[in-house]
Amino acid sequence: MRKGEISVIKHTCCVVAVLFMAVHGGTAIMCWECNSIYDPNCNDPFNNYTMAQVDCSQRSLPHYPNTPATLCRKVIQKVNKEYRYIRSCGWLTDEKRESECIKRSGTYHVLIQYCNCKVDGCNDAPPIQFSFLTQGVAVVASIVSSRMF
Repeated sequence: MRKGEISVIKHTCCVVAVLFMAVHGGTAIMCWECNSIYDPNCNDPFNNYTMAQVDCSQRSLPHYPNTPATLCRKVIQKVNKEYRYIRSCGWLTDEKRESECIKRSGTYHVLIQYCNCKVDGCNDAPPIQFSFLTQGVAVVASIVSSRMF
């Protein structure tokens, strides 16, 4: 093989790797599902060693019987100085919001934050997700590496 052919092969491999990272296959989303009241591993920092992700296409709500879950959700509740973490599949999102996380406060002792995301297993992490940034860096790295070889 000549040097030019090796360079083309390396470039092609980089592009294929980036495409695999960017493509989300299938229609079902896989999410973590737990409640810190019943399982302390559901707290932050999240410890998923005791549970598996659930296929949200297998979940349903009685009041939305034919609506598939399309996102993962993480809810943080603060009630009387006690934090509760709930991770689950989600059915509805507020399309008018620019942020994926929304905070609400009730009475003096109640605070709630819920975050929605649309990538498998994304409800495990703190609210800030950098998936687009990560994909952008991967594309730039692919371009730079192809020019170096």
